[in-house]
Amino acid sequence: MADLGRLEPVSIREQWANETQDFTPWLVEADNLQLLADTLGIPLEAVGREQSVGPFSADLVCVEGGSSDDRRVVIENQFGRSDHDHLGKLLTYVAGLGAFSAVWIAERFTEEHQAAVDWLNEHSDASKSFWALEIELWRIGDSAVAPKFNVVSEPNLVTKAGNAALEELSETRRDRLDFWLAFHEHAAERSESVSVSKARPETWVNHSVGRAGIRFSLVYSNYDLAEQRFTGDSMTDDVVSRVELVLDGPRAFSRFAALEKQRDSIPSDVLGSQLVWYSIPAKERKLFVQRIWARDDSYSRVAVFDWLLDVLEAMRAGLLGRVSDA
Repeated sequence: MADLGRLEPVSIREQWANETQDFTPWLVEADNLQLLADTLGIPLEAVGREQSVGPFSADLVCVEGGSSDDRRVVIENQFGRSDHDHLGKLLTYVAGLGAFSAVWIAERFTEEHQAAVDWLNEHSDASKSFWALEIELWRIGDSAVAPKFNVVSEPNLVTKAGNAALEELSETRRDRLDFWLAFHEHAAERSESVSVSKARPETWVNHSVGRAGIRFSLVYSNYDLAEQRFTGDSMTDDVVSRVELVLDGPRAFSRFAALEKQRDSIPSDVLGSQLVWYSIPAKERKLFVQRIWARDDSYSRVAVFDWLLDVLEAMRAGLLGRVSDA
């Protein structure tokens, strides 16, 4: 039997001497922000460091990737034990920036501050979510230091939906929420490498790749097969599932153009479906694969779940490495 190594804790200050000058710049790097995004289940795109709110400065401000209403996520970092000062700052930034989510990162949370974050989640509606995360560093022998985020407090998805009057949602929107909740469970059982944004009563969830302006969206929507159009009817109709590589932001057009130059070398067929190139003037560019599912005895959610995951993995492998950062 091979010898097994031992996990050894590493001091935060051994790795980063200063919160502002060392830890925040590390966190904003794509791979590290992706680690945080995976922990939260929220695609993150950094938009600013040390963003002013009156006389204070928010450590890091992100937006939720793919959100249609510019959902801001404010992140407050601190070394050592949680304290009132950082809790007050976090609430100030949420109010001053109109943030959708607030993430408080510390080495250790006191029971009182964990209870405070729990209380904020319990008494706020679905437009606000609060997170408390502890940061740890570990190594095995002489290996590189590995970071780990531990969730201390997080919003309860079902409770938040209830606070938003789940009973008042239409049948379609309740079905959508139920669909994505079930998808999350299936995806977690099938693979730990795939994470998508939190389930909401929408037609889509996002998969972040840790690069600004690049994301994958998974779509599941009503579809009128006879009229070839999307509908707002109940989810008893035919549906379409789709996986999109979405390019947006200031680099969207140049990235799309660079991909088009490689078009002949990119497989036009992904798992039996044609790759579609789609552009929206002055907004974003997409490449997607879709499939229409007829509501008959052969239809099953698990089949749709597996198709979405298979196509996502295939499109990541075939397209992501080709997307330029120019």
